[in-house]
Amino acid sequence: MRHLWLVLCCLCCSLCCIGVPASNAASEPTVSDIGRELICSCPDCGKQSVEQCPAGCAYGKKYRAEIAGQIQQGKSKDQILNYFADKYGEQILGNPRPHGVGLVAPLVPWFGALIGLLIVGVMMRSGQRAKRSRRSGTATVTSSANTPTGPEDPRLSAALRDFDY
Repeated sequence: MRHLWLVLCCLCCSLCCIGVPASNAASEPTVSDIGRELICSCPDCGKQSVEQCPAGCAYGKKYRAEIAGQIQQGKSKDQILNYFADKYGEQILGNPRPHGVGLVAPLVPWFGALIGLLIVGVMMRSGQRAKRSRRSGTATVTSSANTPTGPEDPRLSAALRDFDY
């Protein structure tokens, strides 16, 4: 039982650490940071991010200049991304805004893990109960245990008498 709690605690800690971002979100955004999250709408770029867009692309230059202007105005990363989505549409965002099913989708793996842990816990608990009942010597009584099956059983005696050796 002690091992089960140890495994569950380790699993929960590791799942919690997965969602922790590695970068500091409070830092000032850069053109490169925001350019990674925007898709160039130029037909020649092949839907690359604005950051990866070639220097000769007119769309990429325009987007980078707009990003720089928004940063100079002191806007945050989210405000700049919202500005681009409002101006050019959701298709410019590399990661679309969550709405509808997108709001629930990040929770599905967590619910799946929770259900899996519950199933494993129930199975382990039932296995421990079976072990305890075997150790204590108590057996489960079934309805067939009340019917005689030994030599005193009249059916067995009759069958043995009728049996041809």
